[in-house]
Amino acid sequence: MPWPIPKLITIQRPNPISLRKWLPAVVAVAAGCAVAVLKLWPSGKSTQTALFWGLLIGAPTAAVCLLFGWRLNRWEQEQLIAEESQHEKKRIETLWRNWCRRNLPIAEVAVFLPQKVDAAKLGDADAELPVNTNRSAGFDWTKDKPVEQRRKDLLGFIVTRLRDGLSGLHEIALTLILDEASFADQATWEAETKEAFEQALKGVDFNVEAVLATDCAKWIAGHIDVDGLPARLVVAIQSWRGEEEQVFSEAAAAILFASRPAGFAREGALSAPVVGHVLRPVTTGEETLKDDLSQIVAMQVAPDKLTHVWLTGCSEAFGTATLTALNSPENKVIDRLVDSIIGLPGPLRGWIALSIALEMGKSLPGPQLVVWRDAGRNSTQMCVVASGEMDEN
Repeated sequence: MPWPIPKLITIQRPNPISLRKWLPAVVAVAAGCAVAVLKLWPSGKSTQTALFWGLLIGAPTAAVCLLFGWRLNRWEQEQLIAEESQHEKKRIETLWRNWCRRNLPIAEVAVFLPQKVDAAKLGDADAELPVNTNRSAGFDWTKDKPVEQRRKDLLGFIVTRLRDGLSGLHEIALTLILDEASFADQATWEAETKEAFEQALKGVDFNVEAVLATDCAKWIAGHIDVDGLPARLVVAIQSWRGEEEQVFSEAAAAILFASRPAGFAREGALSAPVVGHVLRPVTTGEETLKDDLSQIVAMQVAPDKLTHVWLTGCSEAFGTATLTALNSPENKVIDRLVDSIIGLPGPLRGWIALSIALEMGKSLPGPQLVVWRDAGRNSTQMCVVASGEMDEN
């Protein structure tokens, strides 16, 4: 559903005083005052006096000045009210825009797809994309390896990619998100993850907590308004426990959320450079899609333009409707079907697609839109990813 942003009325400024409309009234008032002076002048009293001519000229002039002063004062009051209303409207719009653009800064990101492809190049307009439509694809480096070895290798790859981003930290919370089958080995995953990271990064204490596949948008929304947010590493893994036929493709994502100091919303300064930002997500459906996309573009993207749209778990009709609403003669958005690239979407599809967009944003700056629908849900999630530095307002 759309964000509850109020629709503010257009402020109409008062029209300038029209001489064409007021000239007849001015002439009528002046003439009326002159006639009144003549009528009230005592009969038989000389009109060749300064008093008579002062009244004959002064009375109409004073009346006209009073009338014009009253009208000018009224116009100035209307102008003042319009200006104050315009300032208040702008203030309210800025507050809502800041709320919509609230974001989680990303210090580092890494994504691991079934085939060894450079995720940062997937967004190129002429990129040669892998094709795994309607089939499950496994990590191509895990063939003929036991589950235990595959787990160790994957964790080793993740540690290697994130080593530089994690160096300098003393303690960090690590949320390990697993698919249902892998979560059956929760204790093993937690122990081996902690061991892999702490062996590679001496002196850094990792507090590992494994959780069952969580709603990506819900997790982001639950942290995005937290002030004084410490650094947190989220590792999302959907992997197979055997070589039998699987219902989703293997993939993994690791996102290091940068710490956000207290008062960040007021000061807008981060203590370290970041590679990107994840903005406030929105939940949508077929009926509200167009309105939701309009709000996203107006409140989160403008004055920039979307460069890419990443879709996963969405129907063909929904994807077409999304692209139709976003594309215009002035801006053509590059669309990427994640399910065609990596295969059947898994329970962590949102985290995977988000990581691909963040990874690609390192080399191709510009806001991107990630759209995904989790299995068994009627609603669809949308989230804007911005690369590099950005302002809250």
